[in-house]
Amino acid sequence: MQRLTMKDPEIKKMIVELENKLMDRGRVLIRPSGTEPLVRVMLEGENKAELLEDAQRLAGLIERKMFK
Repeated sequence: MQRLTMKDPEIKKMIVELENKLMDRGRVLIRPSGTEPLVRVMLEGENKAELLEDAQRLAGLIERKMFK
């Protein structure tokens, strides 16, 4: 699942956009579970509300792409 997530161009594009947005003030972590059919999405940074919105958008995209 990890390779498939990172190979999807739309998911990869959103991850790069979020990394660029956060720059050196935060990070994006995407981690597929090794035991469950899920992908963990974590964003760290300064603005909690904005991070939550961005994390939900990314998680929604991954869910639509990976778990159709």
